Amino acid sequence: MSEARKPARPAPSPRLVQNAYVVRDLDQAMDQWIRSAGGGPFFHFPERCSPVTYRGGEGVLHMRRALGQVGPIHIELIQPLGDKPSVFSDMFAPGEEGFHHLGYYSDDVEADVARYLDMGCEIAMRGEFPGMSFVFIDARPLVGVMVELIQQVDQVTNMHKRVREAAEAWDGLSDPIRAI
Repeated sequence: MSEARKPARPAPSPRLVQNAYVVRDLDQAMDQWIRSAGGGPFFHFPERCSPVTYRGGEGVLHMRRALGQVGPIHIELIQPLGDKPSVFSDMFAPGEEGFHHLGYYSDDVEADVARYLDMGCEIAMRGEFPGMSFVFIDARPLVGVMVELIQQVDQVTNMHKRVREAAEAWDGLSDPIRAI
């Protein structure tokens, strides 16, 4: 491997756990994923409006979201709300939807952030939910989408485990959309 192609740091510690999509209408998207991809059941969260650091300044993360599973793949569906700039509007205009980010568990978020910064990426957003922190990296120049580094804590891994186990036990019909 030539000097120019050697990574600035060792391979990342994070583990890919999620594919995330921005959707126009969360309820419609959950239904579509259930009918067309066999995903589910989906667990939806209450509407969230949280302060974050967006592109180095004050920001707001305002959204509805749901988690589901399609086979071994963990799916997050996000309906952005409000009109403030965000990591979602960085990629999609109002009314647009599509694949938004890869979500990774990270044992050392700051080391993983530094690795992406060394590769020329920028921090798009930082935030916290009760008990965990997350950072969105604008990795579009590298992989075409955002990357979310999710602090690996029991609260998050247990929630993802609950979604996965529900999908494995699901009959494909009963209780397809559930509150978290």
